[in-house]
Amino acid sequence: PKYVAVDDMLTCFVRPTFGPKSWELPLQQVPFPERVEKYKWFAYFLLNGSIVPKMKTLTGYYTTQPIIVTQDWASRKTTALVQTLVKHKIDSKAKLLEQWEENPKFLLGALALW
Repeated sequence: PKYVAVDDMLTCFVRPTFGPKSWELPLQQVPFPERVEKYKWFAYFLLNGSIVPKMKTLTGYYTTQPIIVTQDWASRKTTALVQTLVKHKIDSKAKLLEQWEENPKFLLGALALW
């Protein structure tokens, strides 16, 4: 997965096939499908500063590495962050900034756990 800042979207890579013999085509970058993993990766890119660059200064203060948010097993901190993003359908910087405009303390509790 990758966050593409100019498009403000998460993408992933797929290996498409073609025809009845399923010939493999080159890797293609596509928008990330709408599933919980999309929000996990958004949380990861948020925590590592890719989405909001000022958050990069916080990475040294986290008690665990941001990559754990993408794992299948869940801890309290990952669940709090991901569930909040899913509930509000926050999967882009624009949506996040819009939510922060309405509620400046949005994600504060979930991010404080990190």
